[in-house]
Amino acid sequence: MEISNVGIVGLGSLGAMFGNFISKKIPQNNLKIIADKERISKYKNNNVYCNDKICNFTYVSDEDISDEKCDLIIFAVKFSALQDAINLVENHVHEDTIFISLLNGIRSEEVISSKYKKENILLCTAQGMDAEKVQNKIYYKNMGFLKIGTYDNLNEDKLNILSKFFDKINFPYKIEKNMKRALWSKLLLNTGINQSCMVFNTNYGGVQVEGKPRDTMISAMEEVVLVANQENIDLNNNDIQLWLDLVNTLNPDGKPSMLQDFESHRYSEVELFSGEILKLAKKHNIQTPVNQFLYEKIKSIENTY
Repeated sequence: MEISNVGIVGLGSLGAMFGNFISKKIPQNNLKIIADKERISKYKNNNVYCNDKICNFTYVSDEDISDEKCDLIIFAVKFSALQDAINLVENHVHEDTIFISLLNGIRSEEVISSKYKKENILLCTAQGMDAEKVQNKIYYKNMGFLKIGTYDNLNEDKLNILSKFFDKINFPYKIEKNMKRALWSKLLLNTGINQSCMVFNTNYGGVQVEGKPRDTMISAMEEVVLVANQENIDLNNNDIQLWLDLVNTLNPDGKPSMLQDFESHRYSEVELFSGEILKLAKKHNIQTPVNQFLYEKIKSIENTY
C-alpha cells in the first residue's frame, strides 16, 4: 500500500498549516478536508488563509461516498469534537486507512481505537510550531514537525508506509521509538505553559522571567512528573529543564493555544491537561495542588463565557 489520498478533519492552526503544506505536494483532489455540509459552507464562504494566502482545499462532506477512500486520515480537531470527527470520516475509510491524531494529551488515540483498528493507528505529537489562529487566518513562521511512532512495535508496517509518504513530499517528521514517553513529555510542557499563560493572561514573555506565572508553570510540570512515574513513564527533572530551555527561546510576544482560546472565548483543552493529571493523581493517591488550582481557575474563567 502507498498513501495517495489524504483526509484532514479540522482546520484550526495545525490542520490548516499542515493541510496547506500537503496540498502543494500532491494533486489537489487527493487532499480532502472532511467536514459536515454546514462547516464546508462556512469554509467556502469565508475562505481559510495561511500567512494571508488563501488555502486551495478540496472539501468533501461526511455524507459523500467516494470510490477513492483516504489512505491517511489526520485528526486536527479539539478533543471535545473528536468523537464526532471519528464518525464523520466513516464513509472515507477503507480497510487499511492509517490514522494519526494531532491532538494534545495522551487519550485521543485510545478514543479513535474505539471505532477503528488499533493496528491502523499510529502515535503522533506535533512539536516546534508557532502557529496562531485569528478567526479564519493562521499565521506562522515555523511549521515545526510531527513526531511519529507505534504502539510497542504493533504496527511497524503502517509506520513504514507513512514515513515513505512523508519522505516523498518532504514533510517534516521524526520517528520516535518511545512514543508513549514522547506524548507524556509533550503533556508535561502543555500542562505547565499553556495553563499558566491562560490563568495569568500572559504571553511567552511572562513565563520566561522570574515570577508567579513561571513558578506556577514549573510546579505544575513537577506534579506531572510525579504522576507520570506512577504510570510507569520515566519522566524526570531533566525533561522539565529541557522544556524550560526551549521556552526561553520562544518569541516573547507569542501565545500558546490556551491563551488564544481565552482571548477568543473558546473553551480550552483543560480536561486534557490538569483534568487528566487530577484523575490520575486521584487514582494513585497523589496530591497535585497546583494543577488543582489551575483547573479550578480555568473552569471559573470559562464559566464567564
